Amino acid sequence: MANQKGSIIPKAKEEKIEEIILPPIIPETLIVPLPTLDTLIGKIKTVSAVPTWTPRNLYEQLVIYVSGATLRLYMYDNTNKAWRFSTLS
Repeated sequence: MANQKGSIIPKAKEEKIEEIILPPIIPETLIVPLPTLDTLIGKIKTVSAVPTWTPRNLYEQLVIYVSGATLRLYMYDNTNKAWRFSTLS
């Protein structure tokens, strides 16, 4: 049945709306574990020549450089489009 404005009038004036009860949220389940050094080992490329390529993703932006006794961590600086390094011991 439609009223003068064309809307439909419900048969019962009070329609019951089914209540949906969601399970409680446990805060511990919302925590996303951060990567640790153990999870990164094997994913960071090790090279014996200074990197000169332009990386395509995050894993290519971090490089371990080993040459004799020299150990460096190279990081690609997207702002300056250059490789930077930190000496490791």
